Amino acid sequence: MADQTMDSGKPTLAVQPPAAAKKDTHKRRPFDEKKFEAKKKKIAQRLRAEEELEQFRQETGGTIGGEWVNQKWVAKQVGNASKKAAGFDFTLWLKDTALYFAFLTAFTLSVFAGRGTQQIVSYENVWRRTVMTHLDTATNHEGVLQFFDDIVGELSAQDNTDFPLDNYTFRAQYGTAFGSALVGAIRLRQVRVQSTECSPVHTKLVVSGLAKGYECFPAWSDGTEETVYSKENGTVYDWNSTIFDYQTADDTQQVAIQGYFGLYPGSGYVADMTLQDAPDIIAFMRDSHWIDFKTRAVVLEYMFYSANLDVFGDTRVMFEFLPSGAVHPNVLVAVISLNRYPNDGVWSLVRIAMIVFVYLTVVFYILDDMDHCRIVGMAKYRTLGWAHMDLINNLLFVLSGLFRLANFIMVGLAFPDTATDSDVRQKIRSVGDALYMEDQINGLNGFLLWMKLFKYVGVTARIIRLANTITYSLRDVITYMALFAIISYAFAILGYLLFGSELATYQTMTDSLVTIFRAMYGDVDFLEVLDKAGTVGFIYLFCWLVVSVTVLLNMIIAILADVYSKVVADEKDNPPSALVGRIADEATKRWLEVFGHGAKVEFAEGG
Repeated sequence: MADQTMDSGKPTLAVQPPAAAKKDTHKRRPFDEKKFEAKKKKIAQRLRAEEELEQFRQETGGTIGGEWVNQKWVAKQVGNASKKAAGFDFTLWLKDTALYFAFLTAFTLSVFAGRGTQQIVSYENVWRRTVMTHLDTATNHEGVLQFFDDIVGELSAQDNTDFPLDNYTFRAQYGTAFGSALVGAIRLRQVRVQSTECSPVHTKLVVSGLAKGYECFPAWSDGTEETVYSKENGTVYDWNSTIFDYQTADDTQQVAIQGYFGLYPGSGYVADMTLQDAPDIIAFMRDSHWIDFKTRAVVLEYMFYSANLDVFGDTRVMFEFLPSGAVHPNVLVAVISLNRYPNDGVWSLVRIAMIVFVYLTVVFYILDDMDHCRIVGMAKYRTLGWAHMDLINNLLFVLSGLFRLANFIMVGLAFPDTATDSDVRQKIRSVGDALYMEDQINGLNGFLLWMKLFKYVGVTARIIRLANTITYSLRDVITYMALFAIISYAFAILGYLLFGSELATYQTMTDSLVTIFRAMYGDVDFLEVLDKAGTVGFIYLFCWLVVSVTVLLNMIIAILADVYSKVVADEKDNPPSALVGRIADEATKRWLEVFGHGAKVEFAEGG
């Protein structure tokens, strides 16, 4: 019991002293504001360095070697350190380069190799030579009919009665020539114009007794086609022959054909012939004057098939008959190979495998670009560079693949059981046009792919210097080209108006532009100009050559020289980081790590 004390007679309890508090054994560091600020600053510097590195990678991603800046590298300094010490991922570069080389090799071999171009060109020359040999006689109506006679005569002379037609030709045996079978008939198709009233000047000449007749035959244009065969003054005869019956484009299964003086429809008056009956039909045309002053175009077309080469030789000769009475010929000879992937053993399988590999690689590149854009956005497309060439390549490959698929389907549908010979011939031409377009796309793709080799190999400071010169001068060059185009067009108009009626090289605006461009590079005949255009023509050409060669061409040289000097001066303060230098630095670093003292070596700047 607690002790009690008496104070003034009142008891009081004694108070025990409190127990001593438990001693805190945890040591608390005093808050160091300086260290906290330093650490915060270090984190901020690190984040800023990462942002600068990403910005630098995006800026160089479209330039030479910029694809392989190591994305995992983190700069330890700020400011320009990110750019100077940006890491180069040698392994990534090696993988990308090896894949691209395999891709480029497969594309080149699959598209351009093994196509037998020399054989195809030789076969085309056979048919072209056949036409060109007799073309000089076709200068008027009678000359054109004589040309038809000569062509049929030469083809008939090549007709071999012992030739195995059953192995070559289609349902009808139309004939053979040069070891090839005629596909369908030889066709002549005429396009005619309606007669119109003559001009007021002609009317006055008639009244004054200096001219006769009130009917004229205009140049070809839309809406002037004659659909009922008639002679002068609208006279219609009963010829009792189908060659005077009008047929629409649906009936003829023909498409419009572009001539030098107009676009002519697929309709008209048609004469289909075999090699055997062609001479009689042409003789009837001559007697009945099938071609007259209403005729504006006559198209001769025939197609042969060579089983030995497995190709079709398509020949089309169009004669344009002008109101002046002149005749202008146009010759088109094409060789069409429908079987692009022949089953000729192991090589055929290898080629198909390469095509599959090419398009699988394209899919990989497209997905990789999409993933890149998903992560960092469209930053790499903001600056003109390799990224845009990659995009164009991918789009062209997609377009080429669609053409391949469409052409494969069209080849399968080109020979239906119920089709006529004319249908088959037109389908073959349509497939040939589509295959030609596919070849154009592949050719452009091949050019871009080979140009992209500079992105992967052989990149030095000199190449970067030239590339920068072209890039930095682009705006000035575009401005210069606009100025050049205006001046060139002005001179072309002047030449067309001055000499269009005297010189064939200036008879249209297109001809005039081509002529002055050829003259700019020295391809000009001053004697012809002096002979036909006199002193005015000489002065015109002299002024054009002074302006174009002495002034304009030297101006573009001055622009490029000025930009090149600025690029060279800038390299002294900011040396280019060439891909070759980066590879050499990376190889040296790996060598020292393996064979040196074991310490890792960091290079501040490559190349």
